[in-house]
Parts: sequence; structure tokens; C-alpha cells
Amino acid sequence: FNAAFVPAYARIHQQGGLGQAGLFADRIFTLLLVSQVVLLLAALALMPELVGLLAWVLRPRTERPRDLALLPTKSRFHSEVPDPVLDEAILPALRFCAWLFSGFRWLQQGGVQTYLLYIFAILLILLMWR
Repeated sequence: FNAAFVPAYARIHQQGGLGQAGLFADRIFTLLLVSQVVLLLAALALMPELVGLLAWVLRPRTERPRDLALLPTKSRFHSEVPDPVLDEAILPALRFCAWLFSGFRWLQQGGVQTYLLYIFAILLILLMWR
């Protein structure tokens, strides 16, 4: 049930009672369910064309059957669309950050005493800095 229908539901409940409000809620639920199913079927039907239209951005990977004989044997078709933002932007940026900060790993190889020394040194630097 969508929150946009709450004022109408409250008005119908106040004017017509619980039975009328329940009927209104059932009709709205049916309307929302049917609209979602129609959108889902449209998306399923149009997705291959949309992927083909945006292939220059999405770069789909497909495996088609190699050779089709006169009497075809068992064959397989596989298609996947990788995430271009994740594969082309986010993961390379994270790999670069990991490479950039890998030089600081020697700072983390010590015991508790070393970490306390780091904290003490930073506090001294901050106290002397004006």
C-alpha cells in the first residue's frame, strides 16, 4: 500500500466506514500489483533490445552455440552484462588506493608499544604546532 493513498483511505474510512475503506485498499492493491506485473513483463520483453542498443556502454558478454548441424545436438547460450561502473571505475580506484597505501604497512607491523610511541610522537607534534 502506497503512502500516497493514506489521506484518501482515511477520508473513505471516516465517511464510509471500515468496509468501504477495506474495499478501497483492496482495489488499490490490485491496481498496484497489476501495474507492477505489466512493467515487469514489458521490461522482460524489451531488455534484449535495450541491451543491444546500449551495448557500447554495457559491453555484454555472450557465448553462442558454435556450429549448428542439420540435426542439432545439445547446445548452450549464455549472456551476462557486467557492471561497467564497478568494473571500470570503482574497482580500479580501490586497487590504486591499495597500491598507494601499501607502503605504509611497515607502520602497522609493530606491537602495542610501537603504536603508543606513534601516538606520543603525534601528540608532541600537535602540542608544538601552533
